Amino acid sequence: MNFFDHQRLAKKQSQRLVIVFVLTFIFTIAITSIAILILLKQTTTCSGDFLALGVCPHEWQILWKAIICLSLLILGGSLIRYLELKSDPYAVAKILNATEVDPQTHDLDQKKYYNIVEEMAIASGTPMPKVYILAGESSLNALAAGTSIHHSMVAITEGLAAQLNRAELQAVIGHEFSHIVHGDIKLNNRLLIAVHGISMINQIGAFIIRMSSRQSRRMISRNDRDSRIQIMSIGWVLYILGYFGLLMSRMLKASISRQREYLADAAAVQYTRNPEALISCFKKLWAFSSKHTYKGSHGETFSHMFFAENFFKESTSLFSTHPALPERIKRIDKRFNLVAFRKQELPELIQSMLIQKNEKMASQRVNGQKSEPKVSTYAASLGIVMSQLGEVNDRSIKEAHQLKASLNTEVMNFLNDPHGAIGLIHAYFFSDKLQKRLKQIMYLSAESIKERKHFTHAYTLLESLDSQQRVIALELVLTTLKNYLSKNHNLLTQIRESQKLKEESRLEDFLIYELLRLTISPSSIKKAANTKLSGLKDELRVFFTLVTRACSDSEEERQEMLNHALIKIYGGVEKDYSVAELRTSTMREALEKLSGLKSLHEQEIVLKMTLELIHKDGEIKPAEAKLARLVCLCFGVPLPLCVAA
Repeated sequence: MNFFDHQRLAKKQSQRLVIVFVLTFIFTIAITSIAILILLKQTTTCSGDFLALGVCPHEWQILWKAIICLSLLILGGSLIRYLELKSDPYAVAKILNATEVDPQTHDLDQKKYYNIVEEMAIASGTPMPKVYILAGESSLNALAAGTSIHHSMVAITEGLAAQLNRAELQAVIGHEFSHIVHGDIKLNNRLLIAVHGISMINQIGAFIIRMSSRQSRRMISRNDRDSRIQIMSIGWVLYILGYFGLLMSRMLKASISRQREYLADAAAVQYTRNPEALISCFKKLWAFSSKHTYKGSHGETFSHMFFAENFFKESTSLFSTHPALPERIKRIDKRFNLVAFRKQELPELIQSMLIQKNEKMASQRVNGQKSEPKVSTYAASLGIVMSQLGEVNDRSIKEAHQLKASLNTEVMNFLNDPHGAIGLIHAYFFSDKLQKRLKQIMYLSAESIKERKHFTHAYTLLESLDSQQRVIALELVLTTLKNYLSKNHNLLTQIRESQKLKEESRLEDFLIYELLRLTISPSSIKKAANTKLSGLKDELRVFFTLVTRACSDSEEERQEMLNHALIKIYGGVEKDYSVAELRTSTMREALEKLSGLKSLHEQEIVLKMTLELIHKDGEIKPAEAKLARLVCLCFGVPLPLCVAA
């Protein structure tokens, strides 16, 4: 499946979730309300005329009130969880008490982990997720969460970081990135919201039971005692029937989660081209999890988000959020022999893991030595680029690792430091002409951002990089600014004022500015609601004009490419469009309206045509790659590393 197939599958499963949630909601409300009515009917009398089913008007009122109250309870519980997740994309990390990993950490395990996530983000074209670690947690597990590829996070337990080697950890991170790029994190949030709403009946029932038990110990009259018994009975009805509804919702959560886990396992193997690493990881989980399970208090709540079942099982049940480890291994290695593994390999693996921690530090010192690999370049074919949207492969991961390793220590220190990152992002917009560049530096220094020598040094470092290194450096700068820039920082305003002093307009400046804006402030993109291609002819004309400017210097060739794109999408051109100079505001408005496309099919059409125009000359130049990356980010589609020098 390609990226859009994965998105369609996630959308279908979301629709299925909504249907089942509504059915579970109706069934739980109906059976609970009827049970409450029957219970009250045993202790009340009715003097009025009985209606259908032997229920009097007074009891009908009780029934309707029960239905309304229970409905509000479930919907209110779902709304609370929804608002919690919407207001803070990293709420899951806070609930789990996860600690954000510092890019400059001296902890070797955490540094290895952060580097792998960074390389995977660069290779996949995904905005760098926030990186967390569950400190003090000895079990082997990981999870991905968030609201979109712009606001996502990855977290692993301290035990996982300590026990897995680089290849195994890379396979786990590949698995989690699959959840991010294929829309699973959104689906997981919906599952979380649905289950939390259904669980409210069970929780309120437990609360009523506890309160009634405390009050029943006091000296009270017989009438009060009868009332307490009635209230406690209602509590038990809510608790038992609410628990039944909760079980149904958990079964739904488990069934959807298991299928997504199989897909993520397959994606991890596809990304790394190293099935043995993922199999080895599963075997270590097996050896370790038989004695160590996740100890966090929210293990059940977020069970469907984790890499592995929080509680070790050798077989899959209806309530298992993950397939059993033997089944996951067999999906990858058909020759896996469960009996032989349990008798021979498992005891040896347990023993080796006990002594691994003492030997790990020495091996890391050797493996952690930096090398200066030669960076290769390649131009991917159009078919390969389309098939790899939202995907990663071993070549792109190696490319990302090599490019990052080719950056010297001084550059990396600038990239990882928030002040250094600000200096470097300004350097991307500096003029090539000395006098104008000095004006820009003087303005920024006057703004009390940093001293003049800071910006001069940043420009010198940037000029020392080749075209591919500049691409990687930009990705790392955007990551640092996204994670550490305060919400009220006026960086975008400073860049706009600095550009005015340059007195020249470059396409690359516009593209980098929009990438920066979309990365650090995705909410500033004003998407039009329910936009369709049929109503975006002018916006597409502007956008493809922008594409042609990046692809060709010939006005005649630009006009030909523009007409080709519009004819292929709309079947014809109603009037002659000019490829004249475009204003920045016009290009930005066109991008914002295009980003409102809801149809996956129409997004695919626009992306395919964009890549077709970009790839017309057989290669993807840096400016073209930035443009492709920009439109992909507008649609929430990760574009893999496929640029050529």
